[in-house]
Amino acid sequence: MLRLKDFIWGKLFTPSTQEEQIINFAYLLRNKLWVTTGEGTVTIGIEFPDPQLAYRLVDTAVENFLEARHAAEVSSITEAITILEARAEQAREALTASVQQLQALRDERGGRSGARVRRAGAVARPAAPVDQEISRLLVTVQSKRRAIADLEEFRRRRVTELQTRLQEQRAIYAQNHPVVLDIEQSLAAVRQESPQVAVLKRELSQLEAELKKRGAPDEPAPEVGRPTPVVPERLERLDPREDEDAQIEYTKEQVSFALSKYNSFLDRIEAARLELDSARAAFKYRYTIVLPAQKPRHANKPNPTLVLGASLIAGLALAVLSTAFVDLRSRKLLESWQVERELKLPLIGEVRSR
Repeated sequence: MLRLKDFIWGKLFTPSTQEEQIINFAYLLRNKLWVTTGEGTVTIGIEFPDPQLAYRLVDTAVENFLEARHAAEVSSITEAITILEARAEQAREALTASVQQLQALRDERGGRSGARVRRAGAVARPAAPVDQEISRLLVTVQSKRRAIADLEEFRRRRVTELQTRLQEQRAIYAQNHPVVLDIEQSLAAVRQESPQVAVLKRELSQLEAELKKRGAPDEPAPEVGRPTPVVPERLERLDPREDEDAQIEYTKEQVSFALSKYNSFLDRIEAARLELDSARAAFKYRYTIVLPAQKPRHANKPNPTLVLGASLIAGLALAVLSTAFVDLRSRKLLESWQVERELKLPLIGEVRSR
């Protein structure tokens, strides 16, 4: 019936483009797909004429829901880590600049007094100043890369779980059993690229193109989180008379403040990473598939018994109404009460013809 309708519709109207078909199908899914929430449970279902496609749609909706929840719970932590790492890099540059300033003051004082100044290890040169917009883009790029890596890792874990379930079911059922076939289809769906990952990759490619256009370096940012090698030997007195120089003491205080600020960022980064690991580990216990998607066994609509009963009642009612309509249409008085109602006179007697 639906194919006949589509055939007639295609002959009468202009065929839809592929984009219009996708939009129409998305609108159909929006009306047919339903989600209900209970106490600690989320149920996803669909009313669809094709049982096989209905199963695949619900299974894909469940996977997308899990990925969306995983991204929502983890992305905020990953973005916080990216921002903290950028701030820690700025604090490290400020610390390096303060240490270089302290070393320059010591060299200058040693040159005036003619004393030999002991140097403590090489100091890394501060990085060239970066444009604020480029810095913002770099932070966003790192955040997108982290989100993509996290979602891909989540999908790898889902593939491993489904493979384990498939092996368990194969040990119980035959290869062509519906349970085994359903898990194989779910596994094939999970192995395909996630819509969330595809969107993130498109956004990442646009950001990388913008960075390349602005002349930013292509290499990834260095790892942040390891202690800097410029402490605390730089704060030691290399000359007993350094305490007499107020400028050197002030610079030492600046170095101590910069070091404290940098180490504070490192502590916050480490705490955020621990929180991220905890969120990843707790996700599989917080969201568990209690009942996987199942293929429909029978159609909910139309119900043959209900349709047959309703048709019988409607046929009887139509027969009675049609006969009554024919009698009224003929304008013949067939019963005595019709005479009294039409003429508004009492009926005295009846004469029957032989």
